[in-house]
Amino acid sequence: MSPLAGTPDLFESNSINGFKVGFLNIQGMGEKSILLDKFCLENGFGVICICEHWCKGVELDYKILENYVLSSSFCRVHFLHGGVAIYLRDQFVANFAKLDLEYLCIEKHFESTGVVIGNLKLIIIALYRSPTGNPDIFLERFDDLMMMLGKPKWKKFKCYRR
Repeated sequence: MSPLAGTPDLFESNSINGFKVGFLNIQGMGEKSILLDKFCLENGFGVICICEHWCKGVELDYKILENYVLSSSFCRVHFLHGGVAIYLRDQFVANFAKLDLEYLCIEKHFESTGVVIGNLKLIIIALYRSPTGNPDIFLERFDDLMMMLGKPKWKKFKCYRR
């Protein structure tokens, strides 16, 4: 089981020069915000990427993590569950820009969101494809994303789970 009770073991972490990024398939944020707060602070993440938050539209705005700010997200409109979000630690909020990736998103097949942290020259992307999503569509959109991101010479984290 994951460090979050009731959540399958779908957690990954990565670090560049001590800057830690966590990725978690949370399978519904629901009442998990308090556990997620504790988990993020204990692990010292600068960024936490979440997939399968299961929120619709503005619902995600009300899922508040202490010391973190919802910086970028994608929510499904037509299907249940899914969705991706990126939360940045307070100290990085002044130096970030949201990437416009909505045009690439196709519910179930390719769900993405991203941010640039300018002072660290770091691009962070959270991706998700449903098990019922088409892998060919995912790979096609992933290729489009990599082509779009290939221009800046910055470090890139790719956080995804399929």
